[in-house]
Amino acid sequence: MAAEAIRAEGNDLYARGRYTQAINKYELYIELVTKEKGGLDRIVCGHSNRAQAYLQLRKYTKALEDVRKALELDPTHLKSLVRKAKALEGLKIYQDVVTIYKSLLQNFKDQLHDVHVKDFLRSLQDAERKDKMTRLGQYEELVDSYWDQPCPNGAPMMEEYVGPVELRRVERMDRGLFATKDLEPGDLLFVSNSIVTVRVPIAKGDIQISVESKSEAMHLVLDSLKRFVNHAFDNLQDFSQFQLLVQVDTLAGPYPTAPLSRDCPSMRYFTPVNALPPGLRNLMRPDLDHPTIRADFSHSTLMKVVERRQFTHWGNDHDELTGIYALPSLMNHSCTPNVTVTTMQNESVTKIFRACKSVKKGEELFYAYHNIFCPLEDRRAFYPTLCCTCARCKLEERLVAEVPALKSLEAQCSKFWEQKSSFSQLSPEERAKRRNQCIICIRLVEELLQKNSKLQILRTHEKDWIRATLIRFHRLLLDPALSLKDDALKEDQLSEMRLIFEAVRAMRTVNPGSDIALAMISEEYSRVVNQNSRKELEPHGLSDLFLTGLEITRLMNGPKLKYRTILKLFNYTSILLCGHQ
Repeated sequence: MAAEAIRAEGNDLYARGRYTQAINKYELYIELVTKEKGGLDRIVCGHSNRAQAYLQLRKYTKALEDVRKALELDPTHLKSLVRKAKALEGLKIYQDVVTIYKSLLQNFKDQLHDVHVKDFLRSLQDAERKDKMTRLGQYEELVDSYWDQPCPNGAPMMEEYVGPVELRRVERMDRGLFATKDLEPGDLLFVSNSIVTVRVPIAKGDIQISVESKSEAMHLVLDSLKRFVNHAFDNLQDFSQFQLLVQVDTLAGPYPTAPLSRDCPSMRYFTPVNALPPGLRNLMRPDLDHPTIRADFSHSTLMKVVERRQFTHWGNDHDELTGIYALPSLMNHSCTPNVTVTTMQNESVTKIFRACKSVKKGEELFYAYHNIFCPLEDRRAFYPTLCCTCARCKLEERLVAEVPALKSLEAQCSKFWEQKSSFSQLSPEERAKRRNQCIICIRLVEELLQKNSKLQILRTHEKDWIRATLIRFHRLLLDPALSLKDDALKEDQLSEMRLIFEAVRAMRTVNPGSDIALAMISEEYSRVVNQNSRKELEPHGLSDLFLTGLEITRLMNGPKLKYRTILKLFNYTSILLCGHQ
């Protein structure tokens, strides 16, 4: 009876949320009933109860150890089987979770209530979906269902996936991601959730975040990162937690004198556990010798990660999202990227990376850290410590020095863009004047490309690089403050639509999967169709504009998406991306 009283105390502590104390009571209970030889069922119950308490503390490896001991004694113990599934789900080993739930539904149907059957079916479907994501990179079904009925609370949660990429050292002791096979536009590379994400409130309508808010964001990210690292050290036997420590350690580098294993660890440390072969899902002897285990993870080390690796992107009208990512932080920047990024606004702010150009095996992968559709000087101002050396930047640097007219246009482009927030306060006459100035500048760009001897000899794609540099002139034509009136002549509308199409074509050359290009197409398409009959405008190129939008949407969101989903994505784009600059 003493043992049963102790188990009752453990149950009471569990019910009150005091899980650590409950674990201690269950441990004592197991010792007592084992000594008393009080029956296997009581020992099974003790291990199963302790496993449930470990589940509440997210100590999934310990929970799994307990349910395995219980199931060794009674392979048909239903609660232990369910708790094994929960522990494996916490460890993100979804293949085994699927196997368990299928077995439960097949072999225990007579013991299950209808409510349990429904719960298990729901859990099975969820585990199957996560298994397909992490092993096969199949996200289309989830995206299709989301865009069929958009969730008011944001996009659904997505599991991580790592495809044909590997981490290597590059020049100057940096790291980069490289393709492990030949890629075609639209091929999925990897899907990444943030290690930590925080929301920083901003004043409605503000574009600049205050210095105080940025400082607050950094400290919030730092505090969250500390908690994650501490939890990982508390659960080192959980391989997914060990992976996190290796990732954070890697993000703090590069280390000029460190061994290669520290700068460029195996992709096993970045791959979802579910996608690893069974023999690689647990800690092994070499793992325990990894430099991370001996690392201090001091305040300065974690601050280095936050300062160097934080991602910033817009949330809604009232906040900015700041987060830390693993693989995305290790991919380098280019102003002519071969990778496009889609951000899903869910709890972890999921980022989906796809090839947007053909890539050869062994070629380095790049994406744009910031808006690359602006003059070189402005691009460099986004990240003062980052000096892009891509072919486009080198060409523009040379041409700006050699062609004064181009430098003058770039300066004017930047000046116009800085003044755009005040357009709505101008008189109608002044707005029309500014609009005409934009169109004149766009024409000057084309005239320079055709007549200037330095620019004439450029290849087609190089001319598009220059056009894309001055894309802000075209963007301003879509500004509501400068847009054409509803009763404007159709010829003027068509003329401006062609200007937008030419701009998007140039942007597609630079970055085929550009979300900004898609936003421009959506804005123009919506504006023109609202003012005119679509059928009436089809012969004038509207269909080309629309099809270009569909192509970009496919590159961003996956070639296998259903057509109706792409239409919905296209229709929502101008709303989702209206904050882009």
